[in-house]
Amino acid sequence: MPPSAYAETGLHFWRYRPPLEDEPFFHATKIELRLHEALRLDDEARLTVRIDKIGGKSIGFNVAIERDKTLCAEVEIIWVANDRETADPVGLPEDIRDWLYGYLK
Repeated sequence: MPPSAYAETGLHFWRYRPPLEDEPFFHATKIELRLHEALRLDDEARLTVRIDKIGGKSIGFNVAIERDKTLCAEVEIIWVANDRETADPVGLPEDIRDWLYGYLK
């Protein structure tokens, strides 16, 4: 599994966001990977996810992937909020924005 796939699985905390009736859908518009050391198939990796920035319509995540306290990769992921019907970018709902500020580094 490539490090970027590991990084997106690290965003599992997202399932604990506040429930919203008309929530936008989110998709990645950027995934940037800095690979320091390769991970092997059976390696145990620790992922540390941080919110890097909260924009008007987007969220930036930084994910550090470590094996035995050795930094193997750093991944930057940008998610954009989109209208479910038109797919146009929309503003982040205030409830989600407020919740995300609790994770901002």
